[in-house]
Amino acid sequence: MRKKRVWVGLFVGLVVGLTFGSMAVRSAEGPVNGLPEEMAKPLNWVLGQVRDKYVEEVSHKQLLVGAYQGMLSAADRYGEYRPAAMIEELGPDADGRIRELGMSVRFLPLRRAVLVEKSVPGGPAFQRGLLTGDVIVEIREGPGGEPRTIDDFHDIYDVIGALQDPQGTESALTVVHAGDGSKEELALGRKPARTSGLGALETTGPDRRAGYLYLAFFNERTPDELRSAMADLQGRGVEGIVLDLRFNPGGSLDAAVLCAGMLLDGGVVAEARDRTGPQEVRRAEPGDAFPGVPLVVLVNRYTAGAAEVLAAALRDHRRATLVGETTLGSASEYTVINNPYDGSAVRLTVARYHAPNGGPIEGEGVEPDVEVKLSYEDTRTLAAHVARKMAPARSAGGGAPPEQSVPASGAEPAAEEDEPWRDVQLQRAVEVLLGEEPEAGTGPVGAESAAPVPTASGGPQQ
Repeated sequence: MRKKRVWVGLFVGLVVGLTFGSMAVRSAEGPVNGLPEEMAKPLNWVLGQVRDKYVEEVSHKQLLVGAYQGMLSAADRYGEYRPAAMIEELGPDADGRIRELGMSVRFLPLRRAVLVEKSVPGGPAFQRGLLTGDVIVEIREGPGGEPRTIDDFHDIYDVIGALQDPQGTESALTVVHAGDGSKEELALGRKPARTSGLGALETTGPDRRAGYLYLAFFNERTPDELRSAMADLQGRGVEGIVLDLRFNPGGSLDAAVLCAGMLLDGGVVAEARDRTGPQEVRRAEPGDAFPGVPLVVLVNRYTAGAAEVLAAALRDHRRATLVGETTLGSASEYTVINNPYDGSAVRLTVARYHAPNGGPIEGEGVEPDVEVKLSYEDTRTLAAHVARKMAPARSAGGGAPPEQSVPASGAEPAAEEDEPWRDVQLQRAVEVLLGEEPEAGTGPVGAESAAPVPTASGGPQQ
C-alpha cells in the first residue's frame, strides 16, 4: 500500500505541478504577488477533484512535493527537488553524488527512473560497466538485502539512502544500459573517492614518438597534474601529445579553464549565457606553457561538462585537433535555491555555456575535426580498456592507493595482455598527430553502425 500511495501522491502532484508550470508562461504579465485568475481557477479545480473524488485521501504535503517535482521536470531537464530532510542531514551542498561508488544520480519522476548522470572513470560504478545515461531500476543494500525498485523511491533523498550503505557493504544494482536497452545486474564495492584524474602517462605509436595522457575528470589538482605530465612527456622527446578525454564527465570548470590557459596564448575559453544573453566570459591567461607541442584531443559521446569546454576551446583556437565522436552536450551552470517555507531546496539551470566560436555546447555537443565512431559494443569494450588504465597499480605490497596509480616520472606502464580489439580512435589520433596516412579500415565508420548517444537527460539521441 505504501508504494501505491507514494506514486499516487506523486502522480496527482505532477498533474497539479504541470498544470501550474504550463500556465506560468502565459501569466508572465500577470500580478507579481498571488496567482492571476486564469491560473488560480484551473489549479483549484484540479485540487477539488482530487479532494472530492479520488479513491484515497492524499495529504497536502504529498501534493505539494509532487507539484514541486512536476514544475521542475516540466521546466528544466536538470531541475531537481531536494527535500528538507536531505538538506538537514547532508548539508546545503547535498546532491546526487555517491562518492564511494564514483557516480552521480538523478531522480526523474516523470520517467519513473533513477538516471546515472555521471559515471567517473576509476570509480567502482565505471569499473563494473555502469556508464552515463544508464538507468537503475532496482537496488539491493548488501548481500541478501531487500530489493528496492523505483516504486519505493519518493525523491532523490530516498535513492541516496539506498545507495549510501553506512556499513560499506556491496550494492547490487539492476541497470538498463542506455546504449542497447540490455538489462544487467551489477555488484558494486565501495572505495574512497579517487583524488587524481590522471589515469595514464605513456608513449605510444611508431617508435614511441607520440605521448599519451588519459584524463578522467577535473578537480583542483588537475592543472598541476596536467602540466607535470606534459612536461614529463616533452622531456622524453615526443613529437606531440594525445590528450584523451573520452568518458570524462567533467568536474571543476575552474580547473578546465586553467588547463586551457596552460595550452592557449590567451583568448576566450567559454561564455556563459542566461535568459537575457551573455553573462560571463571565461578567458585564458596569455602564455602557452607548451608552445610548438602539437596536440590531438580524443573525445567521445560520453565526454561532458568541463571536458567539453576544454575540448571546444582547444579546437576553436586551432590549438588541437579533435578526433572521435560528438560529445554529450552537457555544459550548463545551475544554482541551488533554498525554499524559505519548508526547508527544502531546488536546483535550477541558470546559464548554458557556449564555445569560443559562439556555438552552444549544451544540447549540441562538440563536434570532432576527424570523426571516428564506434558501435556500442566497441564503446563498452573501450570503457573496459579505460577501466584497466584507471585501476590502481599493483605492487609487491598489495597495491597502491588511487592517487598513486599513475606511473612515476619516466616509467612506462606494464604491458596489457594481448587482445584482438584495437583502439581505432587512439590509432587515428596518433596518425593525425604524426601526419601519417590512416591504415585501411581505421577511418570514420558510417552513422548507421554507430550506437545511440545518451543525451544529458539520459534518453537516446542519434
